Amino acid sequence: MQTLARDLRKISFEADQDLVTQGKKEEKVADAGRQLMNCFALCNSDRAPLDENKKWGILKSVNELLRLYFANNQLHMCKPLVRSTEAVSGPQAGAARIPLEELAMADRVCYAYYTGRLAILDDQYLKGAELLDFALSHCHKSASVNKKRILVHLIPVLAPSHPRSIINPFVITLATLTAHFHRR
Repeated sequence: MQTLARDLRKISFEADQDLVTQGKKEEKVADAGRQLMNCFALCNSDRAPLDENKKWGILKSVNELLRLYFANNQLHMCKPLVRSTEAVSGPQAGAARIPLEELAMADRVCYAYYTGRLAILDDQYLKGAELLDFALSHCHKSASVNKKRILVHLIPVLAPSHPRSIINPFVITLATLTAHFHRR
C-alpha cells in the first residue's frame, strides 16, 4: 500500500503539470488526495485485534497525505487528519492504541516534520520546535537534504528565543549542508 500511495502522489503531480501545459484545469492531485483518504479511512476503521490490525499502516498513509496537502497548499485538510491520527495513537484510544514508538523511525520523523510545520503555522512555536527537533535528531545521518529542510523551519523558531551562542551550531550545520549541496 505504501508504494501505491507514494506512486499515486507523484504521478498525480506529474499529470497536473501536463494538464497545465495543455491549458486544462488541474484535478489529478485532488483525485489522488481523495483516493489516499480512502486508504486512510480503511486503515483507521479496522476493528481487528491489534496484532492483525490495519491501523499499523495509518502513519504511512497520513505521511503521504500530509506531503500531498503541503505541496498542494491544502493545509486546512491537515488538521483533521492529525487529530484522527492522534486519536488512534494517543492514550485515549485504549486497547486499540497503536503505539507510535513501535512504528518505523522514518515514518515518525516524517510525521514529526509535518506536524511541527503545522504547529508553527498555528503559532504554537514551542510545540513546533519540539517536533522539528525530534525530526532533526532522529533523521538518518545520510539524509542531509531532509536535515536542511528541517533546519529551514527550525532555525527561525529558535532564533528569537535563544542567545546567539546556542543558534551558532544550527547556523554552522545549515551552512555546511548548503556548501555540500553546491558541490554536487
